[in-house]
Amino acid sequence: MILGIMIKYIPTALIAPPTTDDDFDEIVPLAALDGVPFVTGEQHTTTRVWIASELASYGAEPWISVEASQRGAVLPLVLNGAGMAIVPLRIALEAHEQGAVLRQVDPPLRRDIGVFHRPGALTRASAAFLDNVYANVSS
Repeated sequence: MILGIMIKYIPTALIAPPTTDDDFDEIVPLAALDGVPFVTGEQHTTTRVWIASELASYGAEPWISVEASQRGAVLPLVLNGAGMAIVPLRIALEAHEQGAVLRQVDPPLRRDIGVFHRPGALTRASAAFLDNVYANVSS
């Protein structure tokens, strides 16, 4: 048996290049993202697999216009017109301040963050790790 502890969830949003304000409604159905240019991480990364899986469950397969090897490259690529991206809400808000179009998706997507461990008493190191996680991730 494995025990799980939910730490927090990370809401996400869709960002698009500054010139695309009229291309989508304020709330974008995931199915509407079929075939649109997307900036994403490299193949087989957890975020890309998760986003692709979520979109596929609504019949959408975006066209990958750019594969960014560095997460930090996604925002500048979107701002310069390379395509759209689904990113954590805090990054989406930063992108919006820099001119990106910000949209919600329907249904909303979120990443759950948690910790799994075996049952029973935790070692001092494990307990210290969890204390650190709560102090730095849950805020």
